[in-house]
Amino acid sequence: MNLLVDAGNTSIKFALESQQKILRVSEEDALSQLANIEAVIVSKVKEYDVLDNIKTNFINFGKPFIVASVSKKHSGVTCGYNNIKNLGIDRWVAVIGACRLYPNRNLVVVDAGTAMTIDAIVDSQNHLGGWIVPGLSLMKQSIEQKAPLVFSSNESAIEEFGTDTPSALENGCILTLIGSIEKAVNLLKSDYNSQNIMVLLTGGDAQTLSKRLLIEHALEPDLIFHGLSEYTK
Repeated sequence: MNLLVDAGNTSIKFALESQQKILRVSEEDALSQLANIEAVIVSKVKEYDVLDNIKTNFINFGKPFIVASVSKKHSGVTCGYNNIKNLGIDRWVAVIGACRLYPNRNLVVVDAGTAMTIDAIVDSQNHLGGWIVPGLSLMKQSIEQKAPLVFSSNESAIEEFGTDTPSALENGCILTLIGSIEKAVNLLKSDYNSQNIMVLLTGGDAQTLSKRLLIEHALEPDLIFHGLSEYTK
């Protein structure tokens, strides 16, 4: 059994992996299982004290503590970046996870968090690169800070054209993100002659985007964990 750790920009998440089955667990449960863990595999974009504690304790057991890194090729997937050091490890691990779950597909991988990242993949082998845009909350906060009279609401917007300020802001931000995803799909079709395209949504705002995205897509909340599971294969 392995412990998988996703140390993101705003939170740290844990999962146990055994025989390619993934189970999310709390930090407390993860710590309680350390003696039974064979290896720890980490995707890290930010430092966390608990991660340092796990590393220290786990090394005492004499078992592998693996911090994932970007490489030019991994698990049959070629990285599209010229300088691989510029690609965030969370994006790379998500790409690896996507190709594991959807072999022989053309993929658009969307991680909708603080920032929304979009990565394009051909034939589950060739990562073409991608885009980074402000995420939903960051986009709304930016507008609210610069224009105090514009305010948002926690209520979900329904109308395509907002009929008040909160719904106008909510819809505008969501549809901007949706438009970026659709543009990536259209670009794969037009410039790479790609068909059979699957969009994969992960991250905190994935559910929100899924409700408005009309093209074929799937919600994959554990995408990074699947990538970490594949990373050591």
